[in-house]
Formats: sequence, structure tokens, C-alpha cells
Amino acid sequence: MNDLLELTRFRSALPDDPIARDRARDQLLSRIQDRQLQDRGVLDREPRHRRDRPWLVGRPGPTRRLVLAATAAAAGLAAVVVADSVVVRDEPPVGASAEAATLLNQAADRAIGSVDPVVGEDEYLRVTTVAVNRGSFVGQTGVEASWQFTYTEELFVPGDQAKEWVLRRGPEVPYRPEDAAIAEEVGGADPPRRGFTERALNGAFFGSPPLGNWGSPTPEFFASLPRDPEELLDQIRTFAADAGPSPDGEALVIIADTLRTGFVPADLRAALFQAAALIPGVELVDEQANLNGQVGVAVGRYEPNSGDRQEIIFDPETGMVIGEREVLVDRGVGPLLPPGSVSSWTAVTTDVVPATMVDQIPADPVE
Repeated sequence: MNDLLELTRFRSALPDDPIARDRARDQLLSRIQDRQLQDRGVLDREPRHRRDRPWLVGRPGPTRRLVLAATAAAAGLAAVVVADSVVVRDEPPVGASAEAATLLNQAADRAIGSVDPVVGEDEYLRVTTVAVNRGSFVGQTGVEASWQFTYTEELFVPGDQAKEWVLRRGPEVPYRPEDAAIAEEVGGADPPRRGFTERALNGAFFGSPPLGNWGSPTPEFFASLPRDPEELLDQIRTFAADAGPSPDGEALVIIADTLRTGFVPADLRAALFQAAALIPGVELVDEQANLNGQVGVAVGRYEPNSGDRQEIIFDPETGMVIGEREVLVDRGVGPLLPPGSVSSWTAVTTDVVPATMVDQIPADPVE
């Protein structure tokens, strides 16, 4: 059956009802988008890496600043069912681009269909975060410079969450040789933070229990959130409104921060993917994004006011979150970070380890 004949029969079977016509349009759009992505090799390819979906619990990894992002409005093409034919017309976007929305919703389907592994009483969930951040400083010569530094953080969450949790962070070191060179050239930067190990009941590291909000979530907070993506996005936008004039832009930052924490159950991960698909200006920016050795697709949202783009990187075949990154699109920061550079990124992996291994981690509290 060719597409036109199938469309004709499909249209004739519909009642003369505006809701039914809208539903028909949405189904047709989905078929067209899937066909286009299949032709480009984005969908229905062999998965690059399959893993059991981890049960992500625990506190967030490294704290990130809130980055404001304003709406980047752009005209898009939308196919509309009119009588028995397909007409293409310009319409303003009401959410993510067609490609980004398809991949985000596919990841949501995979996430909701996955099973989180169970962590036994004598086991820990280990959430490993590798981060690259940007810092600025003024050296002894008075010259301001920017560099990139990296560190690795491990969060160990016991199967019995009432027991002691462990947070181990490695020292901050220059990310690239040129980062160390520019620090020496300008007279030296502030001493980098050394590594530490912190232990606390119920994840109350540094003597501060989680607050139970988007900035400092708890399992109870995540359990209380709606799984309907529109309701969830409304709550995120309400929280983001306090950070500046662009709730849509900040909403994607919050979703990216949340997905990379190693804290989110499968049904909420799915809802967060779906919520991201509803944000105007989100688009597919990289079909082969390599982040710390893992490859996925990157969807992001450009902020014209700052010249940055916030991205989420994930595998749509598995619903696995790989991490997030920020790109300097229209601006540079010093000689080491010209326009187009990745200014910061975070990659996350999880596994289950025996308690005997965690017990052997020496105490080295933060100063």
C-alpha cells in the first residue's frame, strides 16, 4: 500500500471532528518524522552500547551554577492533513524540533520500559561523575585568564539507605596541558582543591541534609513529582522563574542537571525526557556526540543573550543518560576557549559494588 492510498483511507475513516483531525495530523507527522530519521540512519540502528538501567539514588554530583537561557524562536515546517492531501506550511514551533522531540520521546519510551537494578543490603550503588569545568582567575601579573580543570567524583549509596553514605572526590587538576601552561604564564592560579572523602548518614554531607527541591533533591522529593510531562515542566518553570526572565531556558538546565545526578528513577527520567521535548528552541545538534568515551545524541538549546548552548547527551536506543555539556557558540573566553569550544561537561556512569570495597576507602575529610 503506498503512502497516499494509506493516507486517503485513513482520512476517510475519521469523523468530522476537530479533535480527531488533530490526532490524525499528529500521527501522520510522527510517521513522516520517523521515516526521515530512518533514512538518515538516526532511528532503528544497532545500539552502540546496551546496559541494564541503573537504579539511580543518592545526592547530586558536583553543584553547577544556574545558567540563564532565553527562548530561541525559529520557524519550523509542519505537515498538516487537509482533506485527502498533505500540505506543508510554516508554523511557529510549539516545542522542540521534530528530530529532537522524536529522539527525546524515544529515550523516554526506552527508559520507562527499563528495569532498575536492585542494590542489596551488602552492596552500594556507585555513581561516578567525571567533570570538566571552567574557572577564571587573576594571576600575580594582574592578567585575567580562564582555564579548564577536571576531577572525578564517586558517590556510594548503600542498599540500606539508612546506613552511611560515602562521597569521594579527586583533586582538581588542569584538564589540558595548555591549561597548566597559561596558569604558569600569568603567574599562577589559586591552589586547586585537593581531594577528600566524606561520610554521612542519609547523604547529609558536610553536615547539611538535602533540602528536597530541584537544587537539592531527595528520593522523597522525586517521588512527589508528577509524571505527566506538561505538569512536570510547569513545576520546573515555576522553580526556574526565580533564576531569571527565561523559565524555558533555565528549565533545560534544570532537566540536564537532574538527569546527570545519578538520582532519578526510571519513570521520572522518562517524564523529564518528555518535558524537554516540550521546550521551545530545543533541537538536535549532534548525532554522534562523544562524551568521555561514550557516544550518544546531543540535543540542546541556544541562548542568544549569552551566546551559549546547553546540551543533554543520551542514547535514544536505551534511554541511558550519558551526561551534559555547555558550548560557547557565539563567544569565546580567552585564548584557550574560542567560539565553538565546549566550556564544561559532565559524564555519568553507574554500577553496583560490594560493601567490602567501600569499607576499605580511607577517611580523608574535606578541610
